Amino acid sequence: MATWPTDLPNPLLDGYAGEAGANVQRTEFDAGPARQRLRYGDAPDALNTSWFFNRLTMPIFKTFWLTDINKGTDWFLMDLDLGDGILTYEVRFVGGTYKYQRLAGANWHVNAQLEVRTV
Repeated sequence: MATWPTDLPNPLLDGYAGEAGANVQRTEFDAGPARQRLRYGDAPDALNTSWFFNRLTMPIFKTFWLTDINKGTDWFLMDLDLGDGILTYEVRFVGGTYKYQRLAGANWHVNAQLEVRTV
């Protein structure tokens, strides 16, 4: 399994936000309280991330995304802080996509939503 390149920065704190994986089935009734149960054992969290890349790191990111993780479809290992300190998680790009914006000075701002599951 691929690992996030050490030459690339960690995600920026700006916009770094997650949502716990939803794996609950809820059934409403005409009378009485609703019933909830787990649908399956584990569901990946969703994590909104962004990075700032320069003219040297953007090509490293693009090569990693294209070849190492098969255009963003494969899982890879990345160190993240999800509230328990920095730990290693299995991560993949939701839909295999990311968004990028060109900034002044050959710099880039990249946004992506990641699926995160515990290793």
